[in-house]
Amino acid sequence: MTADGTTGSAVPGAGGERVARAAHGQELVWLTGRRSRGLLLQHVADTFRLGAAIDEARLRAALGELAERHTALRTSLRVLDGELRQVVHPRIDLPVEFTDLGAPDDGRPAERLAEIADRAAAQPFDPDRAPLWRAVAVRLGAADWAVVLVAHQLVCDPDSLFLLNAELVELCAASEQGRPPVLPELPTDFAGYVDRRQGRPAAEFRREQPAGLPPGHGIPLDRPRPVVRAFAGAEVRSELPAGLPAALRKGAARLDAAPAVVLLAACAALLHGRSGRTDHGIGVPVSGRHRPETLPLVGALAGTVVLRLDTSGDPAFAELVDRVRGAAVAAWEHQDTRFPQLADELVDGSLDVLADAAEEQGRSGVPGDVPEQYRRSGVPFDDRANVPHRPWRAGRPPVGQLTFTTSEGPEPGPPCGFAEDDLLLEVADRAARLVYDSALFAPATARGLLDDYLALLGAALAEPATPLSLLLSPLPGAAGTRPPRPARDERTAGSPTGGRGPSGPDAPRGGRAAPSVLLRSTS
Repeated sequence: MTADGTTGSAVPGAGGERVARAAHGQELVWLTGRRSRGLLLQHVADTFRLGAAIDEARLRAALGELAERHTALRTSLRVLDGELRQVVHPRIDLPVEFTDLGAPDDGRPAERLAEIADRAAAQPFDPDRAPLWRAVAVRLGAADWAVVLVAHQLVCDPDSLFLLNAELVELCAASEQGRPPVLPELPTDFAGYVDRRQGRPAAEFRREQPAGLPPGHGIPLDRPRPVVRAFAGAEVRSELPAGLPAALRKGAARLDAAPAVVLLAACAALLHGRSGRTDHGIGVPVSGRHRPETLPLVGALAGTVVLRLDTSGDPAFAELVDRVRGAAVAAWEHQDTRFPQLADELVDGSLDVLADAAEEQGRSGVPGDVPEQYRRSGVPFDDRANVPHRPWRAGRPPVGQLTFTTSEGPEPGPPCGFAEDDLLLEVADRAARLVYDSALFAPATARGLLDDYLALLGAALAEPATPLSLLLSPLPGAAGTRPPRPARDERTAGSPTGGRGPSGPDAPRGGRAAPSVLLRSTS
């Protein structure tokens, strides 16, 4: 192990840089960024108050100490020898912007602070160059600062921002009081943790998740899938019906399951009804902090696991909840499984998600290397630009198109103008929303899916012994309850859409929700 906790080797001629394997969450973020051709701002950001009578030099020094403590803040991502790798730099030059709003002329400091934060969050990062985070320090008074932290999801997740907030407050308080800071001990660092844990074989989990997972969600599309995704999205929202939150709490207790497991079971039931399938893969965000050593770590620990859910045999809803709980526990215990390993096992021995993303990168003309493990799709490439001769392997869409998450708080996330997934269902305490790819689905279809989900959930909580066939029979869109719509071709169309998703400082914020509490609740 190296002095900074990594187990990788020095990069020749790179001035002491060290290399570690990339986490599975980093691989997916990197590939999504390549696919989106820069349209998605894959950033996490936070603005918090800092009450400390310190000057700019001491605040800059405190931010520098954060980078010294956490290798993720000195990390970039590169393709080296055909593999995506973390490169930990021995030191960085952190850009810190200082602004004084102590006596604003226009009398609207809150609005000006929000404008500063939005501008900082809208500036892109280059994954090949560290640091992949920035800070804006705004002086509000003699002993009052606001600090804006913005980081790329490649090196930081929402929980990491919380940790950085707490550590920066302590560092500044210690500087103000002239004492050593009291900070949590770091038993490892992010790069070292990934090297040790996520490189382990996934054989056990593979046995639990047999091969042959069907590609895609199976819900009929309203429009053909385009060759090149624009990532343009829209959403529909609904308040939870009166009495449903209380019924969910009581029903979950009666079924001996976390409320999020019950919500996911209703999602699987709806997917069964709309697709006519009995074998489903649903993506669920996870925090990746299921081990004590990860709790103080700053890094891209958050990720997505694909839960394989079985709705065969017309089970009662209560039985489906049991199946979902078992799948969630298994996934929770194997969050360290690198995604390429799992995808390789689940989807007919191919890396559809990763290979397709690399292929789409080539079609869009984005220069740069494609990691070798993402090119094992049998599709010939033009070596000059990594351009494939056809856009999708065997004409199939990627797996993991449907994501389910829950949010702590009364409402789902902020309004969203882009879609990383075909469909993302998010349920909060008082409302739910469905974010959808507007190139694939019409607004009426999305509204029907969300309305049917809430109706099915209410009926299932009222009578959990009811078989799925009876729960689905009143729903107008369920397969088998009325002549289904002709299924749209899930293969790509013959020409690009030419559309562009939102980008820049005026683009709607949102996208994938924060890591779900689903699996945390079932440990």
